[in-house]
Amino acid sequence: MEDDFWRSLMYFFSGVFSYRLVSTFLRYSHLYYSFHDIINKSLQILVMTDESITLTNSYKYDYLKETDISPEELEKIKSQDRATLLTWREMVIKSMLSISPRHLRLSSKFTTWNQAMNYFNSLPK
Repeated sequence: MEDDFWRSLMYFFSGVFSYRLVSTFLRYSHLYYSFHDIINKSLQILVMTDESITLTNSYKYDYLKETDISPEELEKIKSQDRATLLTWREMVIKSMLSISPRHLRLSSKFTTWNQAMNYFNSLPK
């Protein structure tokens, strides 16, 4: 009889331990999946924003060509726009990673814009 008590107690605590272990694993796997889904959707928004900025800049350059602006001045504006766009790209990736939880940030597959775009282009559409 006493043996049944200890066996039941062992089964009870092994069930509690198993439940806690499995629920913790499921919670972290859901957290990891949600984090990467949010990152993927954020990258999609950033790609669309980048394309819109590039398209808007091309419209601006076409308009400026029709005015009496000098080619040197136009090239200077293009250079400033390229620098601004590159700065924005790097800043937005750094910001996105810096606000991510530290333990999830380590699982990110990119740290720069080019790495992020390579990762984004490798995702199934």
